[in-house]
Amino acid sequence: MSWVQSAVNSPLPSGAVVGGQDSDGTVIYVGRAYHSGDLLPAKIIPQKQAAYVSYNGYEVFVQNYEVLCGDNYMWVSSGYGQVPEGSVPGGRSSDGECLYVPYDGQERNFQNYEVLVQKPEEDCCSCCCCC
Repeated sequence: MSWVQSAVNSPLPSGAVVGGQDSDGTVIYVGRAYHSGDLLPAKIIPQKQAAYVSYNGYEVFVQNYEVLCGDNYMWVSSGYGQVPEGSVPGGRSSDGECLYVPYDGQERNFQNYEVLVQKPEEDCCSCCCCC
């Protein structure tokens, strides 16, 4: 997993992972940032020179962040609190709680959602007849 340090006024690192689109269609990238002692999931929006975390029910602007880079990730459908194997944690609270997804500037609950996971690594048996 490759998290690259960056800031809102810096160029987006190459290979940044797309997280979706903002309400106006602007591309959002997967990020994380520190806020009040917690490492929180962040939405990175280079086109707006902005990055936000969700904290105490509000969207909070952050200047510095880490952006996830690489091509070994995929989005999978999930729901009802299920976290698929290989899920990419977006951060960790100061009390150790694992965090995964902020949405639309507010802390919301959804029954159905997509989760970013690392693609499974191919092992010998899946790529050849050596077993």
